[in-house]
Amino acid sequence: MAVLKRLFFSLFFLFALLTLSLYVFRLIGYSFSFAFFLLGLLIILSLKYIPTNSWRIYFLLLIHQYIVLVLFVFELDFIEFLKSFLLVNIALLAILSSKFHIPRAILQINFKAIFSFAACIIVFYELIQVLEYNLMGTSFSWFFLDKYSISTAEDVGRFQAVNFLDYMRPISLYHEPSYLGLVLFSMLIWGDSVKIKLEVKLLIILGIILSFSTTIYLFMVLYYIPKLYNNKYVKVFFCLFVVYFIIKYNITIFEFFRFNEIATEGTSGYARIGAPFFQVIDIIFYQHNFFGIPFGQSPIMFDNSFFVIFSYYGILTPLFYLLIFGSVFKNVKEYNKLFDYFLIVGACLFVNGAFFTPETSFLIVITNYILLNNLTFNKEKL
Repeated sequence: MAVLKRLFFSLFFLFALLTLSLYVFRLIGYSFSFAFFLLGLLIILSLKYIPTNSWRIYFLLLIHQYIVLVLFVFELDFIEFLKSFLLVNIALLAILSSKFHIPRAILQINFKAIFSFAACIIVFYELIQVLEYNLMGTSFSWFFLDKYSISTAEDVGRFQAVNFLDYMRPISLYHEPSYLGLVLFSMLIWGDSVKIKLEVKLLIILGIILSFSTTIYLFMVLYYIPKLYNNKYVKVFFCLFVVYFIIKYNITIFEFFRFNEIATEGTSGYARIGAPFFQVIDIIFYQHNFFGIPFGQSPIMFDNSFFVIFSYYGILTPLFYLLIFGSVFKNVKEYNKLFDYFLIVGACLFVNGAFFTPETSFLIVITNYILLNNLTFNKEKL
């Protein structure tokens, strides 16, 4: 029985990780993935272990939600609010519960094997896409899973790299290159914690490079700077690589990371940072919604969760971050783990506007298990 339970949860985690952008079925316009059901199961297994203080935090946030709802009751799109309300609360419960407790069944899972196997599948499919387009000029593999995907892309041109127009960015099993990069970046940090093999780590890095997500590139640079800072050979190699890159491609690092797009309308950088920033300023200060707006009522589709949270909580946003993530500073004593933890959280916030979906919060839950609760595979527990 124990073996079957371990196999069940191992496969559940593997499929959930591989199918974050695929759905099992749809209802009222929302897609339900494997991650949604696994997250629900993990919450049920952890509910009674959530500390009293965390319940207080949750109910405090719930009270805020109801107050804002009352203020907007006559101009509310109720269906959109209800869908977003459920998603946000599932995400909050999952994040809060996973910070303090790991279900016993999860302790028996070999995450090292799961991450290694998942990385091989994800990057192998990336390579198929890159080779298909460059050798055959076709894009069948991008849309092979389109029937079950949340992707709205209709043409491979949507994935064209801005700085290298001849390169079509692979998406592997996911709906867009940046989300692919986010999953692999998270796996890179998790893998370092559970001691995956160097070959697997290099494979993950290759996958991140192929995704051509400049946002994830930036987070990966931040991840490796502290690790490589004291190695003089690495510093020299890095400087030489930067000089070669600039000379070879006639492009500055500032332009490569597309910081110049932030203030330029019509660009991806503006859609991800510039437009959401001005929209949040308008919502909070010009429309006087100082405590935020109800869930699902934003006039635009945010491509950045950092600003989504500002739109929901207004000037109370710093308090939200303190309540949800403040205990991390108290519980994690190692600076490196703390830094790694907030790199993943930051990447989840800035890659897209889906932080409160079960799929992205699933990444935070795994991060909580591994970095906050020091989850490792222990054969003695089997």
